[in-house]
Amino acid sequence: MVFGGVAPRDREYLFVDGGCLRSSVRTICRDLFNDENEYQPYIPTMAGGEYDKIFYYDAVPGKEHGEAQATYEARVQGDHDRFAQIQALDRVHVALGKIVGADRRQKGVDVQLAVDMMTHAFRGNITRATLFAGDADFLPLIRALVGEGLHVTLWHPPQANADLKGAADSTRLFDFKAHYNCLTADGKRPAFCNGTSGSIIGGGQAVSPLPA
Repeated sequence: MVFGGVAPRDREYLFVDGGCLRSSVRTICRDLFNDENEYQPYIPTMAGGEYDKIFYYDAVPGKEHGEAQATYEARVQGDHDRFAQIQALDRVHVALGKIVGADRRQKGVDVQLAVDMMTHAFRGNITRATLFAGDADFLPLIRALVGEGLHVTLWHPPQANADLKGAADSTRLFDFKAHYNCLTADGKRPAFCNGTSGSIIGGGQAVSPLPA
């Protein structure tokens, strides 16, 4: 029942698998610019103004066997600085895990993301959620949230798991054509903007939009 004739507004949170996002940007840069490190994700543009809160999940490399503490701290300082910049953004919250093992797997990230999404949904904090991910490990999470009545949008790279996309209520493809303004070269501003002719301007030169 709605009292006073005013329906409660939708509240939507964005949950970002930072490892998936960074991998997606590296793929774009490798395919289009022949250098996977040419640009980095630009979180302020991703956050935009459409989400009430943004939760960003990533991992810091673990300490190598026999590595001195001072050496380790110096090696990961850049990661901590990057995460601190993200955390300082309005409405953005960062949760960190560790990168461990020979296969460089993130530990604790997926579980924390899943717990947070479920908690906010069951507490009634949100009516909609967007998940930036592509890994099939999130399939049970999406199915559970959709089954509970939450509207879930999957924001995904082109190589995302097909079953994961099928489980979401709606999907949103992350690619250069649609999200070039989510890339940055200096961490302070988007690397690209729209040209007057419809071309994408970046680095002092025009890049023709990709075909539909």
